[in-house]
Parts: sequence; C-alpha cells; structure tokens
Amino acid sequence: MSLSSSRDRITMYHLESAVARINSELVGYHVSNPNDLPPEKRVGCCYLQGAYGGWTLERIVNESGGCSHVFGCGFVSKRDLYNRMHAMLDGIEAYRVAYRRLLGAAKAKRDEA
Repeated sequence: MSLSSSRDRITMYHLESAVARINSELVGYHVSNPNDLPPEKRVGCCYLQGAYGGWTLERIVNESGGCSHVFGCGFVSKRDLYNRMHAMLDGIEAYRVAYRRLLGAAKAKRDEA
C-alpha cells in the first residue's frame, strides 16, 4: 500500500500494516504484534516501539525477548519509519526476484547438460 502523495498522513495503521508484511516475509507470520504468538515463535519477529515522540522498528533476537534496532537510526517520525520499512520490503522483493532468476538460469543450464 503506497501513499500517492507526501502530503498524505502516515497513521499507525500504515506502520502496523508494514510491520505485518515484514513479519510475513521474514518469519512467515502476518502479525504486527509478536505478543500474539507463543514465545518460541517470536524470535525474528519485528514490532514497533515508540518513545520521545518518534518510532522505531525492533526485532526479537532470542526467546528471552532480547531485541535489536533494525535500522539503527533511533526514534524517527512515522513518515521516515514508513519509508524505511518500505525500502526494506522493496529490497526483500528485489532479492526474491534475483534469486528466482538465478535459480531459473541454473535450471536451464542443468537442462542443457
């Protein structure tokens, strides 16, 4: 869901939708709040954290709930975080496309032999 204009307001709905898509791509669970999952399935999930009037994306790195900042940028505006998350999703998609091409080329080469 891309916004058409820089004047459009970024809401929590936009951020939560992007987090759910990121979680779906990275760990296979379409959730914006990893607390909805059992503890053993939370590792790798991302979630929003707000403080100081800004937002950041954090990722759970172990079953004890340890986390790390995904972008390492601290707390930023909703728009900035939204743009960063969509850049991440674009990168995941670009990787997926390149990987499919590589597999297709390897299969074609194998079929020639």
